[in-house]
Amino acid sequence: MNLERLTIVIPSRNRQQYILRAIEFWSKTPVQLVILDGTESPIKLSKEIVASEKIQYVHAVVPLEQRLGRSTEFIKTEYAAVVSDDEFFLPSSLANCVKFLDDNIDYVACKGLAISFGWDGQIVNWRPINKSLKGYKVDSENRSERMFDHLANYAHASWWSVQRSEVYIQAMKAVGSNPAFPSAPCVELQVSLIASFYGKIMVLDELMWLRSYENESLWWAKARLSVREWWRDMSYHEDHKRFIGAVISHAIDEDGQTPSEEEIKTAMEALVRGAEERYKMGKEKKRKNTRPDWYMSLNKAIKTLLNNTIYRKSGYPGYSLLSEVQRTHADKYKEVSEVVKLVNDFQSKNMKKG
Repeated sequence: MNLERLTIVIPSRNRQQYILRAIEFWSKTPVQLVILDGTESPIKLSKEIVASEKIQYVHAVVPLEQRLGRSTEFIKTEYAAVVSDDEFFLPSSLANCVKFLDDNIDYVACKGLAISFGWDGQIVNWRPINKSLKGYKVDSENRSERMFDHLANYAHASWWSVQRSEVYIQAMKAVGSNPAFPSAPCVELQVSLIASFYGKIMVLDELMWLRSYENESLWWAKARLSVREWWRDMSYHEDHKRFIGAVISHAIDEDGQTPSEEEIKTAMEALVRGAEERYKMGKEKKRKNTRPDWYMSLNKAIKTLLNNTIYRKSGYPGYSLLSEVQRTHADKYKEVSEVVKLVNDFQSKNMKKG
């Protein structure tokens, strides 16, 4: 594996037990690990972890954006990636992303496919997520077109990906240069604009990202305004200027050129128009599918019964994460089973403590 050339950055706050779980997982790999803990009191780490040359624990009770900006001080490898404290990347897929970037110098970010997992009290289950990643790439030779194409047909391809460290550093400096915006996705959109300015983006056709719904997202804890609402509300005009300015200030090529304000606005407009279309279609679909209350209650009761009996006992594909991975990504079964064991053990211990 080539993972000694990769740094994994994990932001966290008030979830120190998940930090320890993440350390247990990542310490078995060659990656460099940077923990950004915003909890009031620092975590008590073992002497082995403190002494480890691969693990950097950063305790900083500052907003998430500032912690991400500060993470750039600890990137000494060629590649870097952010992952949440309760989520996992599969090491074999990370290694393939590094190899892809090694072999394709015009690409700056690479990742694999995603699946979401949770804990139902007995097993690790799953939900489909980020279907738009499959077959996704941003490969125009023109940087303005790349920025537009990435946001007009948006997928989480540059955020939560393996990035060249110079791109990661510029993107996170941009994120850390401003207070939090009222819309949580502004973090990933700054990263997406900057990454696509610098180069092409690829999603490999293999499972990489195990995305957790065990907890509420750290990103949505305070800023729940959608990008669509935020961008269309001109009372946030100064916010819009700060957002655009941060991208322009940190996306600078070797000739000193930067994206223009118009390029960024055009890309953001494409993103928002797409969100508005999906919102409109969703409302129309909901209107057409309105059912009586008795029908909805009965349907919910049947689903609950199936989830609590048949599906759980039989390992029905579509409920058990391992069953689904065996069916769709059999080559990743061993790696995923190790994650499932870790999650099972972790959640079982927490249940006993509770």
